[in-house]
Amino acid sequence: MNLISFLCSSSSAANALKADADTGNLWGVDLGSTTKSEVVGNRLVIYCTGTRGAALFAAAEAREEIATLDPPALSKMKSPDAMFYALGKMDS
Repeated sequence: MNLISFLCSSSSAANALKADADTGNLWGVDLGSTTKSEVVGNRLVIYCTGTRGAALFAAAEAREEIATLDPPALSKMKSPDAMFYALGKMDS
């Protein structure tokens, strides 16, 4: 699974992009039923399969600042990863 972060011009733009993703299709990429998305400030973060991640990365290259990462399984997280995961849970 991949995490992809898209930097948008504002939180409103990020929420609009999330609304598009929630339809199951973003920039012509079928997101399937396992893809999840969340807005964090002016970023849209998408959790999806590697195949979908590659397709989204390619589709977004000219549109947004993007970053991608392949996170470890929750049971295999190192201390800093686990701490940031916990912080996210506490902040929600």
